[in-house]
Amino acid sequence: MNLPCTFKSENVHIYKNFEYKYLNWEITGIFIRKHFFEAKMDSNSLIDLNIYLYKVDFVNIFFKNKYIYNNIKILEISNSNIAYNSLKFLLLFPNLKKLKMTNNNILYSEVNKIFETNMSIVSFEFEGIQMPSLKNFLQFIKSMKNLKNLSIKYQFGRNTLAFSEIEEFFRSEIDYFSFISCEDIHMGVFLLSVFSVKHNIELTSSCELGNLKANFSYDGFKNIRSIKISSIKIDETAINVFENLRRLERIELRPSEHLPIHFYKFFSSSCIYNLKVVILRGMKIVNIDIIFFSKSKNLEILEFNECHFNNISYIYFAKTNFIYLKLLKFLSYDCRFSKDFYDFLNEEYSENILHFEMNEIYY
Repeated sequence: MNLPCTFKSENVHIYKNFEYKYLNWEITGIFIRKHFFEAKMDSNSLIDLNIYLYKVDFVNIFFKNKYIYNNIKILEISNSNIAYNSLKFLLLFPNLKKLKMTNNNILYSEVNKIFETNMSIVSFEFEGIQMPSLKNFLQFIKSMKNLKNLSIKYQFGRNTLAFSEIEEFFRSEIDYFSFISCEDIHMGVFLLSVFSVKHNIELTSSCELGNLKANFSYDGFKNIRSIKISSIKIDETAINVFENLRRLERIELRPSEHLPIHFYKFFSSSCIYNLKVVILRGMKIVNIDIIFFSKSKNLEILEFNECHFNNISYIYFAKTNFIYLKLLKFLSYDCRFSKDFYDFLNEEYSENILHFEMNEIYY
């Protein structure tokens, strides 16, 4: 292949970017060298290699060229048929960092082999996968011992896994967990029972928020910094659901159904939390909620989207209660404020902090 050269600077590095396509394969990468000679394909010169497979039926995947084999960093497979036992080949690339699988069909294997341990993969994303055994697929995920980021858009059909089988999986620790599914109301909760999340959770599920209480009470979740939860149902079971998350800094909550359980009740009344970002949608806000926000002395962003304010005493919004606030934002197409409340906010906050996006601001 004739690969075009691009120069980073006069006497530093020469990069060769390349893209190679053949049938259902697409390979992209970068060669790097420090001299004005033809780049050699060795382990020092090949710094980035991504492989994309589309509509492929395969039993195994292997590269005879050791330089390619050793330098694959990202492998993406989509719309393909994969024999279950062939998943083991995806774990053998020694420097693979990210594995992404989209809309694939995992085919039944008569004898399910045990997966070897993989120490290189740190990010795994899968979406729309059809498979004969969810349990076996979880074993595949668990073989990635250094996994940090797990992103799931769930579509396992009618495949289910009994909660009694959770005991077979030891909790493993990851940094980031994302789960999106409004079809299966329990799967996201189950997966949080086999992983401990250190930093960020993004969850879109139609389950009840209270179902997460047992997971969030587990010590493996106590250091979570950020939570984004959408499409979830909120009822009285959600009381104190976040009480153990003492280091939480960011929360974004967008429920699909919301009974009159106010935000402050999700936390312990005996603790002070250090929230920096709060984004709420479609919730009923009362005075005690505002008092709760003001106790987070480092609060920087407070955003209300289609929220309803019930008999709010606007004095609680005084700037002295939110001295570090950088953004106070109201978005709504239905509710309005009293003119006194609107005037008070404008007196307290400068225009670079206070933002309104409303059809009619006050009545």
